[in-house]
Amino acid sequence: MNKCYLCGKDITEENKTVEHILLNSIGGRLKSSTLICKDCNSTFGNTFDSSLSKQLEFFANFLDIKRERGVVQEVEMTKESTGEKYKVTSKGIPIPSKPIVEEIITDSKTEIRIKARSKKELAGILAGFKKKYPNLNIDKLLENANSVKEHISEPLHINLMIGGKESMPAILKMAINYYIEKTGDTESVKKAIEDLKKNSTDKVEPIIFNTPLFLLNDDEITHSIFIKGSNKEKKVYAIIELYSVIQFIVKLSDNYNGNDIEDLYVYDVLKNTEISKKIKNSPSFDFIFNFEYPSSKPDFSIMKNKMEHVMSIGAKRKSDYYISEAIEKAMDATWKQLPEGHLITEEDTNQLVDEIMKNITPLFIR
Repeated sequence: MNKCYLCGKDITEENKTVEHILLNSIGGRLKSSTLICKDCNSTFGNTFDSSLSKQLEFFANFLDIKRERGVVQEVEMTKESTGEKYKVTSKGIPIPSKPIVEEIITDSKTEIRIKARSKKELAGILAGFKKKYPNLNIDKLLENANSVKEHISEPLHINLMIGGKESMPAILKMAINYYIEKTGDTESVKKAIEDLKKNSTDKVEPIIFNTPLFLLNDDEITHSIFIKGSNKEKKVYAIIELYSVIQFIVKLSDNYNGNDIEDLYVYDVLKNTEISKKIKNSPSFDFIFNFEYPSSKPDFSIMKNKMEHVMSIGAKRKSDYYISEAIEKAMDATWKQLPEGHLITEEDTNQLVDEIMKNITPLFIR
């Protein structure tokens, strides 16, 4: 019978749970039901895993990452010129984070200006004002309300901060999970497990490798876990890379007595499939175990290039979505309105093209 490596309880049918080795929220499919119990999974899921998921939300949103449970979350971004906040959907559609309500009172009149995100929200706001102004005709106001789409003429901004004590234990857990899942060995990583129980992050370091662990194709963005152990060196470590950008090393053990191991897992987050890669750069044990992030002088230009790779793919995916949506809307407004059996004329075709261009022009403006 398997035991939960965190609390030591037997894993039974009653307390069994599915543990995502790579988080569900980032599209992870690698999982196990023999690692930890339901209670420990819940504790971590609501704390450190949740914190890491929140930090990585932008990537999941921008790339529209599919997950097994739940939907891709909106992310909050800011219009710097005004400070306005927007919730941006995974399709790239910005929605104001909250309605705008202005009540302007002068000597002669009171003017109320409302910009709501839906008629239902507008009705709720008007119902609140009716308590103060009983003569408001809510039905008439709703009938006369204008529905508008606005194009934002400047980029929206978001600040990313990944790592820290609130999320690093989730990285340590990923490494331990993968090692135990592959080897079945908990004894070799006993100290790392104790650190995890104490929420210690001493064994985890963010890193920017000067050379890639493996080569990516131009259309690939991946999550990967690499573990390497040596009986001679008495050490075992893990390297975790998320979205082909964010890299961590995990010093799993410096008192390793197991078999030599070198194992790489790579998951293509765009195609939702595991892919095969060969390790190009396998860091030495001395390098990993002597590495400390603050004094490593990381080359941020490497991370910048990685981010540009991700952004270019994400932008193309959104453009493809907008173009498909524009064509679908144009079809709905033109050819699908024609009677059954109608022969398409040149005039019908021109009307379809005009409708497509009307729908697609905002994409180029944006």
